[in-house]
Amino acid sequence: MTNRIVLYGAPPSLTFMFDVFDEQGTLIASYPSTELTPPSGRYYVDIPGSLAVGSYEILVNFQGDYIGEYHLHWNGTDILDDLSILANINSLVSLLLKYERNRTRVDKNAFTLTVYDDDGTTPLKVFNLRDFTNSPSYTEVAERMPQP
Repeated sequence: MTNRIVLYGAPPSLTFMFDVFDEQGTLIASYPSTELTPPSGRYYVDIPGSLAVGSYEILVNFQGDYIGEYHLHWNGTDILDDLSILANINSLVSLLLKYERNRTRVDKNAFTLTVYDDDGTTPLKVFNLRDFTNSPSYTEVAERMPQP
């Protein structure tokens, strides 16, 4: 038995959050991933013993998008059954490639950056652009913040 959840097949040197939801859909906790060393594209999170006994849904969060889902039964020290991941790693790689290769556009009036899907017209994600004083800007961009 184990308390470790492992995400396999992702590109190396990324950061994921494992968001834990109870049976009512309430976010209980968020745990950052740790990559196995040497960098291998395998990430894990250890479920703490302080998590109450019960059933949970764990969503794998990458830059505001959920790219994987686990369902588990927890007895306080061990995960009692095999985890089933609903989203496969191909969808993660596809999403990462879209962020890297697809069309992006800066809107000078709205101070946003839009990343488009493969068709070049459907917005995949919109980010608010901010300068170092946290004011909207498209000329001095210090931060991009995902829109809800």
